[in-house]
Amino acid sequence: MVQKVQGIQDGEFLISEANGTQSREEGLIQDGDVMVAGQVVEVSGNYLKPLAAGTAVGIVWANVTADGDTPVAMIARDAEVSTALLTGYAGTAATDLPSIILRTE
Repeated sequence: MVQKVQGIQDGEFLISEANGTQSREEGLIQDGDVMVAGQVVEVSGNYLKPLAAGTAVGIVWANVTADGDTPVAMIARDAEVSTALLTGYAGTAATDLPSIILRTE
């Protein structure tokens, strides 16, 4: 029997967030970039990029492949997330994202 494995679904990493859109921000990804739900990102120029050596600014909400410059939603504050479902999280985002509670369970 063939087994199929699904990737992280949109928002699957999110445990809870503030009312309305208080936890969310919008960012821009550059043409050709691919982001997955749960990707920890930093700002490089005017664009969001996967966290490398900068300061994390948020966590991408949904899987996106940019066709032209593409806006994306991200969780930026007042939320609780599962670190097991984050991409690019190396244990340092706690200091970069102090207003997001990171759950390791």
